[in-house]
Amino acid sequence: MIEHVVMFKFEDMAQMQTKDENLQEAKEKLIELSRAVPEIVDYYVGENIASAPFTYDLILMSKFTSRDDLETYINHPLHQEFLGFIQDVVQGVSEMNFQR
Repeated sequence: MIEHVVMFKFEDMAQMQTKDENLQEAKEKLIELSRAVPEIVDYYVGENIASAPFTYDLILMSKFTSRDDLETYINHPLHQEFLGFIQDVVQGVSEMNFQR
């Protein structure tokens, strides 16, 4: 099983939207993506509830049966669209892919 974890730290304002507006749009896009890619085994999107300044705002945790399935997800047109959106509204992203 391949696990794909990504954390996003949003700008306070970007693309003429607030942090909360961009965060909600990102969540909607990720959920839409989860419905479009059958290779996804498990998928969870969650918002941070802590107020510490070093935390991230949004996390994506997903699972795939193989690296090929993860690559299918990464190369999916909706994922590419999401990447175009997210790069303009975040100040930081951390990603990790690992196998259990």
